[in-house]
Amino acid sequence: MKRLLISAPLLLCAVNFTFAQLVAPEHQAQLDRVAILPQPPMPQRIVTGKTIFVGKVTAIEPKSVIAEIAPGSKAEARYQVAVVAIKEGIQGVNGVTSVRLGFNPVVIPKKIAAPGKAERKRPYPVSTRQVPISVGVEALFFLKRHHKETFFVTEAYYDVMTRQSNPNFDRDVALLKRCLKVRRDPMSYLRSEKSSDRLLAVSVLLAEYNTPPVGAKQVRRVPIDDAEKSKLILEALAKADWNNWRKPDPETNLSVVALFNYLRLTPADGWRPRFRDYNKEFPVAAQKWLRDNAGKYRVQRYVADE
Repeated sequence: MKRLLISAPLLLCAVNFTFAQLVAPEHQAQLDRVAILPQPPMPQRIVTGKTIFVGKVTAIEPKSVIAEIAPGSKAEARYQVAVVAIKEGIQGVNGVTSVRLGFNPVVIPKKIAAPGKAERKRPYPVSTRQVPISVGVEALFFLKRHHKETFFVTEAYYDVMTRQSNPNFDRDVALLKRCLKVRRDPMSYLRSEKSSDRLLAVSVLLAEYNTPPVGAKQVRRVPIDDAEKSKLILEALAKADWNNWRKPDPETNLSVVALFNYLRLTPADGWRPRFRDYNKEFPVAAQKWLRDNAGKYRVQRYVADE
């Protein structure tokens, strides 16, 4: 049986990717209007290996830093650098009390040949959606380390969620903490009597299973090891509110159909979605498939294949 290998970087484009560094500056504004992705659901945001914390910007360093945009990239950018005090660590902080954050990078184009002389194009921002950084700003930060420098960086405009601009700031922080508890003990949540706990566990686990391992270049899908966990995931989905299958959950912002689609079923799994009246027939068929296959089908996940 042939294995389907998928490029992990390409897969991440569909999940969470900043297109800006690939685009000429004259087209950037148009791209931002069309291609900027909405903020991913919180269960998805904790499984990408980022350092997450609540912090406050205490200073902006006077000198900017020129550094590569990405590993192996010939392009360089000038980063402003902020000092951020960590008020509450959520993931990957490991006792650190402050970090340096390189933000709003401006690309420095290489010299190009021109008739009669060499010219330098004007510098341009990596993205027109700027990260809202200034002294005194308190925010929820989702950061990754720069591959060479000693500072952290963001990957998207929503990697800095300020308290001032988010009326649900405290609720989002609490949700992130709950998601981390689910990752530590998913079976307790899957066996909970509360439907909300079970669906939160499903949201976190399926988000994790559908996120490529950090650093993987090629990935493939394989069944998860735990048959009981797989069964409980399908049972929790089957018992969800299929009368409102398109309505996003107010906590996770994921609908029942979104969670079902995370399974990525194919005809080989016995899922053949052919409906005359999709709105009426799909939820009935999906719920039936979940009930019939809870003890047979094994949920799958992405693993590195290199």
